[in-house]
Amino acid sequence: MKLITILFTLLLTSFVRWNFVDARHINRDPTQKFIKINGEKMSLSIYGNYGKKIKQTIVFMSGLNILSPIMTYKPLAEALSDEFKIIIIEPFGHGYSDVSKKPRTIENITKELHKAVHKLGLKKFYLAGHSIGGLYALNYIIQYPKEVKGFIGLDNYAQNGQDSLIGYDSLIAEKLECNRMYNNNTWSGDSEIAKVTKKKIIDKLMSHTEYYEYSEEDRQIYTTLFENSYCNDNIASEYENSPRNYEVVKDVKFPKSVPTLQILSSDTCNSYSDWLEIHQDRIYKSPYNEIVIMETGHDIMFDKKEAIAKKVKSWVKSLKNKK
Repeated sequence: MKLITILFTLLLTSFVRWNFVDARHINRDPTQKFIKINGEKMSLSIYGNYGKKIKQTIVFMSGLNILSPIMTYKPLAEALSDEFKIIIIEPFGHGYSDVSKKPRTIENITKELHKAVHKLGLKKFYLAGHSIGGLYALNYIIQYPKEVKGFIGLDNYAQNGQDSLIGYDSLIAEKLECNRMYNNNTWSGDSEIAKVTKKKIIDKLMSHTEYYEYSEEDRQIYTTLFENSYCNDNIASEYENSPRNYEVVKDVKFPKSVPTLQILSSDTCNSYSDWLEIHQDRIYKSPYNEIVIMETGHDIMFDKKEAIAKKVKSWVKSLKNKK
């Protein structure tokens, strides 16, 4: 599939300078905690109380350059938390997590998630992936199939190899140029293009208030996280490694032993004629595998959060009934 993916549509061709702000000094969601992975702090948020009523856990894997996975996936996490324990993990370089010195390869991202879930004492759980998080989840499931009860895709990426990333070279060059200025600690919020870039990214999240009531405090937190995350070393490294990461899972299917629910966006299906087909190619024919298309955009977890929550709950119940 020849595709300049929507993975990179948020990347603006701006020359923005950065000044690092320690996000851990600002107010945080009370559901949030930190764990140490490879000597570095990784941020996560937990919703739902595991107990008599809640006996299933879903771990969320973020899309690329989601400045705060906790804030972005919180609406859906809350919608699911009456029946599931939801854990949103912020990969290194995202949100409140530290910036790791290790390159953002799919192998490192997978190993770090594996260490995180084991530190949390998880033995069997559902793994959810939004956007490129779906490819990371696929690699995790291939490496540790016995740990995952099922996969839940949220307009997850399923492209087969880097041939689908035509036009990527210029985008990565822009991101690396931005990162070089960030490293030099020469951020200036006074330039007009810097103001426009920052406002556009922050307003994008806040525009979802029609579906979720983000507060003014949320805006302030997101503003600080923007200055931490938009061009840091890990974000740049993840962009740079994306073609290689796609190749690692080229021609790989989800194992027959792991049920899958892939919820796709109608907008993405309309934009890319083979979007449904490439998701079908990633799975085997099985009564445990299901693909659903919802009338919405790529940020499917906002306006369709209730419909997604309802579908996930019914799908999990159906798996029990089929066994």
